[in-house]
Amino acid sequence: MTIGAGGGTVTVDSPDSAIDGLSLSVPQGAVPDGTTFSISSQPYGGTVPASSTALTPLIQIDNGGAFADDFMTVTIPIDLPEGNFAMGFIVNEGDKLEGLPLVDLSATSITVATRHFSDLLILTIPEADLPESVSTGFFPGRDDWEFPNTGSYLDPAGNCAGQTLTMAWYFYEKRLAPGPALYGRYDNNGGDPTPVTWKDNSNGYRFASIVQEDVDWNGGLRNGFKALYKDGSDALTWKAFLYSIFITHEPQYVAVYREGGGHALLVYGVDRIKGELLIADPNYQGDTKRRIRYVNGKFEPYKSGSSTKSIKSGQVRIYPNIVYFAKTACVPWAKITARWAEFEAGTIGDGKFLPYELKISSDKDAET
Repeated sequence: MTIGAGGGTVTVDSPDSAIDGLSLSVPQGAVPDGTTFSISSQPYGGTVPASSTALTPLIQIDNGGAFADDFMTVTIPIDLPEGNFAMGFIVNEGDKLEGLPLVDLSATSITVATRHFSDLLILTIPEADLPESVSTGFFPGRDDWEFPNTGSYLDPAGNCAGQTLTMAWYFYEKRLAPGPALYGRYDNNGGDPTPVTWKDNSNGYRFASIVQEDVDWNGGLRNGFKALYKDGSDALTWKAFLYSIFITHEPQYVAVYREGGGHALLVYGVDRIKGELLIADPNYQGDTKRRIRYVNGKFEPYKSGSSTKSIKSGQVRIYPNIVYFAKTACVPWAKITARWAEFEAGTIGDGKFLPYELKISSDKDAET
């Protein structure tokens, strides 16, 4: 079916199909006029993770690989066993799984959200089989950036999304290769280390700032907060973090927001017994004690700020809404990879950050 810029809905109406009743919703302005969507399915030939069962075949949705300007949702009929939790996963090359943002779940259907399409699969697990704790190997002070989130020329209010996404990208693409840890690796742009001076990691800061601008923090991502968060959905979000890390062993992007602003974080572990999400916060680099707490089926509001600078000035913000945001379903991962190539070449930010000269003036005379 072809969908225009005004948006639309595609529904599979084929009683003999394993995905009969699947519905794809594209909001207004999400895709260019004349975008064609093709939906098909086939049996999943990969290995299903331990304790899990596939509720659907491998679902293939193709719109030419374009990254949408807003979140599209897919509602899929399922038969969820009583006492089970279910979640959608992107199936990447080599059957590598990646969680999808979870919008809604019932005994008869599941709704997931994404800004681009790939093969996807719905998995389920008995809630009794969810582990007491999960970890990823990510650790603040080793795998985050060593510089604070003070903001830059491009975004003086802060680069939290850019810092979170770039340190996550490095962990996924480089650290797990395996490779060296990120924290301090590019201090002084790879020159002689200057541990007490973070500002000379200018290329790293430019990398985070450019990615912040690339992913449209003030547009598509922020709209996604409101699209994905629903009152009473904390229990689903909690299980989504627990299950996705259990399946992938990778940190997960978490968005927190309030009316008037949001903040980006990384969840690198879950403690089910203590009811805690373990958090890497760009405002508290190297801090291993940051937590989002889950008590009696609800998340406690998270305290942070738009930047470290705003926190120091007394503008601590309380974020009551917690959203599971995944990664490539929300941001153009290939663009971060391209920016990394510019980072390695030392050209990151050229043309975006204005050239400047430093002049030194003597107190004794006016010569410079």
